[in-house]
Amino acid sequence: MTDSLTQVGRIGKAKGLKGDVKVFFEAFFFELLAETTPDVLFLKADEKAAALPYFVEELRDENGTIILKFEEVDSRTAVEKIRGHDVFIRKTELEAYVSEADMLEDWEYLIGFQLLNAEKEMIGTINDIFERDEQDLMQLFIQGVEVLIPLVDELVIAFKESEKQLQMHIPDGLLELYLNPTNDEDREHD
Repeated sequence: MTDSLTQVGRIGKAKGLKGDVKVFFEAFFFELLAETTPDVLFLKADEKAAALPYFVEELRDENGTIILKFEEVDSRTAVEKIRGHDVFIRKTELEAYVSEADMLEDWEYLIGFQLLNAEKEMIGTINDIFERDEQDLMQLFIQGVEVLIPLVDELVIAFKESEKQLQMHIPDGLLELYLNPTNDEDREHD
């Protein structure tokens, strides 16, 4: 059964007391959610566990955070039982909306998007994407300086295609390395 499924996210914390749950989805999956709400998602506790179907009662976007309500998950305690589970969707449903390239983490569609930091401050516009075996990178020009930022799903906070915005955690000190480089000659005179 798992061969016919694609992982699209992970269950987060409970939101309230009535079974609502925060779900962290892969960036490519946000576009699918804007088009349609899946009837069923599959949850899996770990790699050895079976993927079990959970029927979607409601899905809403609260400031870039997806909140789901599953049928028969009606309390905070019930949410705690599924917290941390991986979320899957049928590959056939995905293929109807997402090209094969997008499913393989093709980040090219982000070119032209605005990059926002965790505080929702504008960092710059994504100029290009460099796909590397080790790490994909996005290129921005900030104050005329080329800045390369790693593209890592875990750093993405929100993806708003309609506004062409990507909000993500930017590793501490990364921008300063590019914008405030230490000059070796200055260190020699100290």
